[in-house]
Amino acid sequence: TFFLDAGISLGNSSNKSERTTFMNSQHGSPSAMSYGAFARFGAGLATKGGVNFTPFVGLDMVRVSGKSFAETNANNDPSALHVSSYSYTSARASTGTGMTWLSVHEGQMIKFAFDVEAFAELGGGKTADITANFENVENVGQFTTQTDVASGAGFRLIPSFTYGPNPDTAYYLTLTLEKSGSTKTTGIEAGYRRRF
Repeated sequence: TFFLDAGISLGNSSNKSERTTFMNSQHGSPSAMSYGAFARFGAGLATKGGVNFTPFVGLDMVRVSGKSFAETNANNDPSALHVSSYSYTSARASTGTGMTWLSVHEGQMIKFAFDVEAFAELGGGKTADITANFENVENVGQFTTQTDVASGAGFRLIPSFTYGPNPDTAYYLTLTLEKSGSTKTTGIEAGYRRRF
């Protein structure tokens, strides 16, 4: 059988950043909230053991809104930034497969799933809007600028479960591990998904 999944998501992630200036290497630990929508088209393949495989292709659109963080370095040089906010929009194509186990108890369905997904950003990267000031320089006000965010490609590992009487409509909670080049992001995602 074929399926189309459509959903919305809300997530929180933590990350590591590194920026090289003429004086030093700056390091940061940014975290961000994200919200967006996704669509998946795939097929369900049942096995005799009760496990269903669901290979799919998909498209994600996500808006990332970062929280404030301060860069650090070994010498407290004046090129370190205190970033008060940053934001960007990301679009990416994905492909992967899921494995699903179903359990029915007293009319309620519990579905356990584990998805493996590979993704690649569309458009060759993103531009982030940043509001910041210099961390170690006095009497310098905030400024707003734009910077390139590298195009990402990597994978996600997604264990999840849904609970409810209707297998086509579900609320879900997902733990994510995302690897993109040398960057690793962990996060928690909650959302709503409907299968058409």
